[in-house]
Amino acid sequence: MTKKTDWQVINGKWYFFDPSGVMYKNKRIGNAAFDARGAYSNPLSSYKMSVPLYRQFQMGYPSGCEFFSLKMALEKKGRVVSAETLYREMPKSMWNARYENRLYRWVDPNVMFTGDPKGKLSKYRNYGIYPKGMINFSSKYRPVKDLSGQGLASIERELSLGNPVIVWASVDFKQPYGYFNWYTASNQKFTGFVNYHVMLATGYDKNNLYINDPYRGRLVIPKSQVSSVMGATGWKALAVR
Repeated sequence: MTKKTDWQVINGKWYFFDPSGVMYKNKRIGNAAFDARGAYSNPLSSYKMSVPLYRQFQMGYPSGCEFFSLKMALEKKGRVVSAETLYREMPKSMWNARYENRLYRWVDPNVMFTGDPKGKLSKYRNYGIYPKGMINFSSKYRPVKDLSGQGLASIERELSLGNPVIVWASVDFKQPYGYFNWYTASNQKFTGFVNYHVMLATGYDKNNLYINDPYRGRLVIPKSQVSSVMGATGWKALAVR
């Protein structure tokens, strides 16, 4: 029989199994409570972690929102890593989209950053990297979990365990606009938008998500707005454990 690990839903209730397959029981971690049978609940409707805030523009990385969000999350989890180190270790193309035979050609953001995070984002310039591209270099510091496509409830469960979550959205959680397309060398199509942005979720209450934004600062965003925008941008998220 396959060993259960991570979050599992059983008969309509959520349970958590550690990497060895041991179910959490009779314990409280952060705002996550597990009863004698292992069923999960979050006793407090409001839970916010204390997470340091770092600003990408002031530190010289105008398009570095992904690894600045990672830097804040790692520090919350006890690993202090410099922005320069994360910049160096993050895979990146270092070149911008090229127009060839009526198509823009660029790299796969699931593999590497499109462009250079030290440059400013615009159409076909210094766009971003997605959760799959973050996993390898991030996990050398802390375990990470790709939550893409799993919705807001999965983000809240991780937050309740004391795990900050990197979220892919837009500046100020406004609806995405200024769409543009490119193709990889294998003709895989990607779509970007000019107000693309990545931030760190640090907590929640009944109606809102608390955000450390490496561009704007500390934000409180209605959950309905988070769900709408993340739905429009493809529901990408990465928990740092």
